[in-house]
Amino acid sequence: MDIKKTVHKLIKQYGTSDPFRIAEQIGVLVTYTNLYKIQGMFLYWNRQRCIILDENISDDITMRTVMAHELGHAVLHKKGICYYVGGITLNLKDKNEIEANTFAAELLIPDSVIKDNADMTIEQLSALSGINKKLFEFKR
Repeated sequence: MDIKKTVHKLIKQYGTSDPFRIAEQIGVLVTYTNLYKIQGMFLYWNRQRCIILDENISDDITMRTVMAHELGHAVLHKKGICYYVGGITLNLKDKNEIEANTFAAELLIPDSVIKDNADMTIEQLSALSGINKKLFEFKR
C-alpha cells in the first residue's frame, strides 16, 4: 500500500489536508468525550466508522495530529478498534500504528516544508511547524 499516494489522492479529491474536513467528506463520524488517558480512538461500530477525540486536548496541533492519526486508521484499517495515547503511539512498532503515523505525517507535513527547508534538522522543522518531531520520522 502506498500511503503517500493515498493521502495525496484524498487531498486532491477533497481540496484540503484538514483531517476534520476529510473525515466529514468520507462519512466518518467524529465525536468528543473525556477519554482520560487516551487522546483519541477509532472504531468501526454498527457499520459506521467513528473517531472519538478527547475533549480535554487543549491545543490545535495536538488535536489535528490525533485526528490525522485516527483518520489514518479510518482510511487504511476500516474495521477494528485503535487508540492514540500521546507519545506512546508515536513510538509503537505495530504495523497498523506505523501506517496511521505515516498517514498523519503525510497529511500534516507538506512535502514543501521539507523541500524548502532542506538545511534544517528535524528539531528545527518541528519548531517551525509546531508538529511533534517524532511524526517527521514517518514522513516519506
